[in-house]
Amino acid sequence: MFWEKDVERIRFSSNLQMPVEVFRIDAKFGESYTVNFLGGIYHLKGIDEKWETVYGDFKLHCKTGLNTALSLHEKKFQALYNQHSIEIKGDEPVNLALNWCITQLTNSALLIDEHASIGAKGLHGEGYKGHVFWDTDSFIIPYYVYTFPEVAKKLLKYRYLTLSGAKKKAQNNGYKGAMFAWESADTGEETTPKYWSVDLLTGEEIRIWSGDIEQHNCRYTICH
Repeated sequence: MFWEKDVERIRFSSNLQMPVEVFRIDAKFGESYTVNFLGGIYHLKGIDEKWETVYGDFKLHCKTGLNTALSLHEKKFQALYNQHSIEIKGDEPVNLALNWCITQLTNSALLIDEHASIGAKGLHGEGYKGHVFWDTDSFIIPYYVYTFPEVAKKLLKYRYLTLSGAKKKAQNNGYKGAMFAWESADTGEETTPKYWSVDLLTGEEIRIWSGDIEQHNCRYTICH
C-alpha cells in the first residue's frame, strides 16, 4: 500500500478526445498495489450555475475515499432494487436478465431533468451520440409510469420543451403541426446524420434516409 505522498504525477492533459494522467511510483518486487480512480461527471445547463459546487462534492468523495463512496452507492442501489425488483421463481436466467434490464432502466433516468431524455444506448456507450429515439416514448416510458412517475413526467416534458424543433421538421416536410425527429437532441430538431454508411451484411455504402423519410409511428406525427 502507498500513500499520496509516494505518488508523483508526471503528466496531465484534459483533452476531451483523449484525457491523460500519468503517475509514477516506486514499486517494490513482491508487493501489490491498488490504485483507486475517482471521476466526476457534471453538466451545467445555465450560465448562472457554478461548477465549483459540483467540484466540491467530488473533492469530498476523494477525501473520504472510495470505500465510503462505494458504500453510499450500494445502500442507495439496494433501496431501489428492493423497491422495484421482480422475482421469477424456477427460471434463474430469466430472473437475472429481467432484473438486469430493470437496473439499467433505473440507472439511466434517476438523474435526468426535463431538458434531457434517455439516449438510444442509455449509459452503456456513445452509440448514436446520445440522441433520443421514439423508442424511449414507446417502450421505456411505460416502465417509469408505474415505478417512477416523476421520471415519466420529465421524459414527456422533454418532448414538450423541444416542440419547436418538431414543428420545424413538420414544416420542412410540408406538414402542419409537429413531427418529432427520428433522432433528437437538445433542440428537438432532426439530428440524424445524412452521410453515407456501410451495410454490415453486404459491405456496400448506403445512404441514411431515416431522418428524412421515416415516420415510424403515425401517432407521433401530428398533421392538420
